[in-house]
Formats: sequence, structure tokens, C-alpha cells
Amino acid sequence: MQDITLKSRRQGIFLWAAQVQPSIFRDVWSTQRKLAGSDTVSGYFTRLFATEARELGEVVGAGWLGEARKNNREALRRRTEDILRERKVENIAELSPNLAVLILERAQDEGRHALIELWARLLANAVDPSRSNLRLAFIETVKQMDPPDAMLIERMVHRGYRAIHDEDGPASFNETTIALIASELNLGQDAVFVSLEHLEELGILANSASHAVWRTTSFGRELFRACYRYR
Repeated sequence: MQDITLKSRRQGIFLWAAQVQPSIFRDVWSTQRKLAGSDTVSGYFTRLFATEARELGEVVGAGWLGEARKNNREALRRRTEDILRERKVENIAELSPNLAVLILERAQDEGRHALIELWARLLANAVDPSRSNLRLAFIETVKQMDPPDAMLIERMVHRGYRAIHDEDGPASFNETTIALIASELNLGQDAVFVSLEHLEELGILANSASHAVWRTTSFGRELFRACYRYR
């Protein structure tokens, strides 16, 4: 009976403070946000990548699978920290837990270099206060990519290509051809064509059937911004 009375009194005091002294709670919340914002890059990622395997959907006791996922997470952590270090980013914006766990859960199965790079850039931009525009749809989109898709995106971003067309001859400004980009990436033209169709299915490119031209969509350009410095 006494415990119940004490509990009621504590609850009453809490409610009184919330009503009479709201600044107390605003100050506490403000302090927590400042601490989160001033978190160092290495400290944040140490905590983030310490997430238990069970929380990431890992099959416990899977042996080689568990070890492969652990190695993939470590490769992702190292590359992400390298990207932020190259940019001289010191303070970061912590991800919402649902986004953080989803990235780690999706990325831990990827061990191919081109896609580890894309995941790392997506994660680095997501915690960089000057660049963050992460969407759940971007995470699911990257998960469905193959290495040639990521290679094609990287080349489009760095060369400033807005369109790729299936024609011989010189390309116009901000455009290229399948033949040219296949040569640049050391891929067959069929491989580039397959990636173009796949990126179209993902909503990143749109095809003008009458002219066989693939152009970036609004979704695609926002995805590029979520992974790279892109205008």
C-alpha cells in the first residue's frame, strides 16, 4: 500500500513539473540533441556496428554465413569512415534506428566491391549533415542492384551524364552512348543494355522508346544525391 502511495506521489510530482516547469524538459531534450550532434564519427560507428547480429536478422549458427556478414559489415564500416575522413566531417547526424538497422541488415550480405562502395556512400551521406536526404526507398533500391548497375551510376555521376542513347557517333553535351560507356567501363554493350533496363525498372532511368534514349528521373537524381555530390 505504501509503495503504491509513493509511486502515486512520484507521478504527481512528474506531472506537476511537466505543467509548471516545461523548460526543464526542453533543456534536457536540447542537451541530448547537442550530445548526439557532437558525437565523433569513429565513436558513432563503433556503436552502430556493434549492433547484435540477432538484431540484424542474422541466422545464428550459420557458420560461414555469419563470418561473411561480419566481414562485410567491417568492410562497410571502414569504407564509410574513410569517406567521411576524406571530407573532414567531424560531427555527424545520427540515423533514425529504423534506417540504421535497415542499412546494416541489407548491406551485410554484400561483399562485392562496387556495391560495398555504393552502400558506404549512401551511409556516409546519410550521416553527413550537409548532404543527408536518405529515403527508405533508396535502401531497398540499392539492395536490388548488381555491380554493373553501380558502376554505371558512378560513371554517370562523375561524368555528369543525364542521358544514354543507343546510337553510334558522338554524344551530345551531358549525354553518352551505350558503345562509349561500355568502353569506359570495360563492359560488353549487352551488359550495359541489361543494366539500363534494370535501372529503368528501378525507376532511376526512363526510356524514350521512340528514340532509345535513357534519361535520369527525379527519383534517380535524388538517389544520386543520396550517394554522391550531385547537382
